[in-house]
Amino acid sequence: MSYMATSLLALMLAPEIESKVLFILLFGYFPLIRERLHILLRIVIFNLAAVVMYLSVTHIFGVDGMLEGLDGFGKYAVYVLWGMGNVAFCLYDFALKYVFYAFFNWVKPALNKKIK
Repeated sequence: MSYMATSLLALMLAPEIESKVLFILLFGYFPLIRERLHILLRIVIFNLAAVVMYLSVTHIFGVDGMLEGLDGFGKYAVYVLWGMGNVAFCLYDFALKYVFYAFFNWVKPALNKKIK
């Protein structure tokens, strides 16, 4: 339910269509399923979401200029950008692990003490 609500809010509030679609396709539900998946499966899910996001933004929403400025970097620019996206996703996944750790070990016990 919360994923659906935040997805609707993202559709209404996020300024760019790319960020809206990427949130709905990956970042909205990923923290919910992260602990149940192996790292390789997480990377596969990210890559599938990236490809679906690119195809939907370019073909369904008609935004053709997503990779317009990469021509000067050569024919491998898309692959370098994709690799950098995978590195950024792995850093996000690593950081998310410690955000969960901090929440469950520091924030939640402090909130429970305040409520009691």
